[in-house]
Amino acid sequence: METTTDAAHYNLTWKFYSTSDGRTVKLDSTGPVNIVPAPPPVYTENPDLAKGDIIKTDYAADGADVTVTQIVYRNGSVLFQKQFLTHYEPWSAKYDYGPGTDVPTPAQHPEQWAIRQTAIPEWSHRLH
Repeated sequence: METTTDAAHYNLTWKFYSTSDGRTVKLDSTGPVNIVPAPPPVYTENPDLAKGDIIKTDYAADGADVTVTQIVYRNGSVLFQKQFLTHYEPWSAKYDYGPGTDVPTPAQHPEQWAIRQTAIPEWSHRLH
């Protein structure tokens, strides 16, 4: 078995080596469905920061469900089929700010509070 990664493209590959027994595998994916927008940002006072400093400590991500179906064939007939269900929870962007800092509100920075279309990585659509 050999494992390779391509972090730039969010790919993890396993290669299994053996003699063929005639099986082939097909993967199908729903891609992201039941998308739930990320909640509003969360701001936390950090006494180690100076007044007026705001730093981003985590990014926002939408939630979604993804189903991957694996179908294994032998000699053209379905040997077995499995479904893998994954549920991704949405989470907020996180910011730390220094004591005495005015924390942004939705009216001041609507781009940080807007509901985004999706944060699901593009690679999730390429499971075929």
